Amino acid sequence: MKSVKPLLAVLLLFSYVCGQECVPNSIKIGSLEYGGTNSSGASTYIVKLNTTGVTAAPLTFGNVRVHVNGLFQDTAPQGPITTSANILYVGGGSFTGLASCATECITVTVQLFTTDGNPMTFTLPDGQQFTTWGVNTTVLRPRIGKAALVTGQSEPIYLRLDAKGL
Repeated sequence: MKSVKPLLAVLLLFSYVCGQECVPNSIKIGSLEYGGTNSSGASTYIVKLNTTGVTAAPLTFGNVRVHVNGLFQDTAPQGPITTSANILYVGGGSFTGLASCATECITVTVQLFTTDGNPMTFTLPDGQQFTTWGVNTTVLRPRIGKAALVTGQSEPIYLRLDAKGL
């Protein structure tokens, strides 16, 4: 059996060097879910954004865009989106803008755009500053062994650290 002492030493060294100065590489702020397709052929896609306990204050995005099978729909014409928010997108059937997943969906993508397209800096609950990219992308892909998305499948939405902003 191998000793865990070297691993423990590395972890202790990291925590000593890092202390309060380290900023996480990403923070989870929500989820993207495929809601399914009804008998009329309309599919639903749900974006849930909640920064409670993750950031010191709500975040505002200039646009939340969902892509399905080459088509996309924006929230931008209705104005900025401030967390916490649940956004329902519908595609197919009598709805236009997004594709339906009635036949098959390989991926659904959500993009969060900052209000000006530039990196956004905000405060975490512990007082640290976090700078994220101007556009953050999350992709929902089929589960291992599946050819397409399944109803209720979801993927966490993360804001990723823009290390250039540190």
